[in-house]
Amino acid sequence: MSKSSDRVLPWLNRAEFLKGYHCLYSDDEASQRDGINRVALWRCRAHHKLPIAIDCTSVLIASTLQDAEFRRRGELHSSEHHVKLSYAIALIRLVNHITEKGQKKQYAQSIHILAAEFGLPEWLVDMRHDTTHGELPSLDLLREGVEWALDWLHQEYWQKQLAMDENPGSEDKETNSDLVKSLLVDFMQIQFNCLSNNASVQGDSSIRQILSKMEYVFPKIKDLVISCMVSEGYLIVTPDQLNALRFPESSLELLNSVDDLHLPNDIILFWKPVLEILYQLQVTPLLLDMLCEQLTEEENLANRFRAGWIYEIVNYVKMCKRIKKMPERALFTRAGSVSFAPLAEKCLGKPSVYTPTLVQNFLECSSGELGKPTSEILSLVKIYAGKSEGELKEPSLGLTCFSVKDLPPVTLQDKRSSHHLLDGVPWKLCNDSLNWQSSPIGLLPHQKLENFSLELKEHILSDVQDICSTDVQTEHISMCSSHGVFVDGKELPQPISGPAPSVQLL
Repeated sequence: MSKSSDRVLPWLNRAEFLKGYHCLYSDDEASQRDGINRVALWRCRAHHKLPIAIDCTSVLIASTLQDAEFRRRGELHSSEHHVKLSYAIALIRLVNHITEKGQKKQYAQSIHILAAEFGLPEWLVDMRHDTTHGELPSLDLLREGVEWALDWLHQEYWQKQLAMDENPGSEDKETNSDLVKSLLVDFMQIQFNCLSNNASVQGDSSIRQILSKMEYVFPKIKDLVISCMVSEGYLIVTPDQLNALRFPESSLELLNSVDDLHLPNDIILFWKPVLEILYQLQVTPLLLDMLCEQLTEEENLANRFRAGWIYEIVNYVKMCKRIKKMPERALFTRAGSVSFAPLAEKCLGKPSVYTPTLVQNFLECSSGELGKPTSEILSLVKIYAGKSEGELKEPSLGLTCFSVKDLPPVTLQDKRSSHHLLDGVPWKLCNDSLNWQSSPIGLLPHQKLENFSLELKEHILSDVQDICSTDVQTEHISMCSSHGVFVDGKELPQPISGPAPSVQLL
């Protein structure tokens, strides 16, 4: 690279630039204020030679935050003129800065012509003119202008900057997988060292550097990141990792429960920084979907962690919708968008001991997405998942519900000798050891099939011949064995007079 092409940038690295972008266009006001402060720092570093689009984005967002603050305090009526001036100055700066870049000819051109070349609408230029030389437009019109300006800056500047970014997803999948695993392993190692030394993770510069790399790499390979995260050894903690982390005994006892699916708080805090990045990238629904997909009916530690993470993530998403300001130690601090109905259907497709608790959690968050009463669905889920009868509610019709355990024992000999069972009990439990594999379908072990494969015995054949010979001459009867014959329906004379022979067909 030649020396003339070198540029000094106000941000430390690409990760800091992306962090500023995500903060400015965040839905959280605290994050937006953090983004404005970052831009102010860049402005100082650049000696006020900051890119116009970044500067204008910061000023426009600062105006919207000021408007929101006055509305929240109920002071908008008294401060309306101040808010109008803030919006008007932000829009004037945007139009002036953009059109100034187009003044490259010998004679000055009209702002309308220059604005059209950059894609600025005529009504926005007129608003700038009225604000400068006439009365201030209405507050609603100014808000609409600021909203359009932020969308235009996002499309014309920020998205193009992101497109110019290096694309790690263009490399082969194996290399990307190694990169993600390397970042996760480094993160886990630093976290483990901090836990071992009882040190604070937030003050560790190494962890901040790794998280910055994750924010830079993860957006391009989201699917691959989630695939690695749900693998054993990461979110799915192995027994060796549990022993190495030396969690309290009470935390380990919690993992033995199938009804209380909470995870130990130490494990949640361990992965909190990475899960926050995934939440900001809006891939938490994909994470939940893959965890539900991997959940099986086996009752083991891996499935316990899968069910636990599903339960914890859904709980925090639900809490974010109900609580405006979440505590700092919470897994997520702002509400996100997750559709719970597909997750519930996926869990119902592969029932396990964790299904009733997970589905109940989904139903509490779904706001009627499944379209059926919660109690009815949960009752069916408990039966489907194999819950014991004692855990189910009594039927509402007032009828007594019997199970196999209520049947008295009976032997095979009792069944053979008795044609009438006990009064009021239509079934009895057999305690004999029987080999059902040797019994044909449709028969009990003690039953015998007399006419197998439509084979007729000699005395039955004689009766058939006598009946046939009295009315019609038999055309053809073929003997097939010494034990009997096979009679084809086509070979029997039609019609047959007299009573039909009694033949059992199976």
